Amino acid sequence: MRVVLQRVTEASVTIDGHEVGRIGAGYCLLVGFTEGDTPQDVGWMAAKVSGLRLFADQDGKMNLALADVGGAVLVVSQFTLYGDVRKGRRPSFISAARPEDSDRRIRDTLFLQPRPERTPFGPALISRLCRPVCRPLLPNCL
Repeated sequence: MRVVLQRVTEASVTIDGHEVGRIGAGYCLLVGFTEGDTPQDVGWMAAKVSGLRLFADQDGKMNLALADVGGAVLVVSQFTLYGDVRKGRRPSFISAARPEDSDRRIRDTLFLQPRPERTPFGPALISRLCRPVCRPLLPNCL
């Protein structure tokens, strides 16, 4: 699994001209999966990301986690994180998980748990399964 985390003041996702997700301050995660990723891998990454201290405290030091600032998370499935450009002029995505497998991992393992307290991100998570044309917008990243 590969995750690109962007701390944002706001972020949104548009699919086919319709906005399908929007958050205020928090994280926008671009998440790519490979066939070998297990539910344990995904759970570990979710716990790791949610515990990162990337927000400034009253002294301006990065000491606060997402929950400390009441932040939200927007998750975008992004198979291109597994693009291999070592040979030729066209990337190979053979290592990327199939879109339906990535969607299932996001849905079942990461976010749509029966109780919000079982989700590392809590109730402030917005998950978007983006296909075929997904346009994340991160207008003013921190």
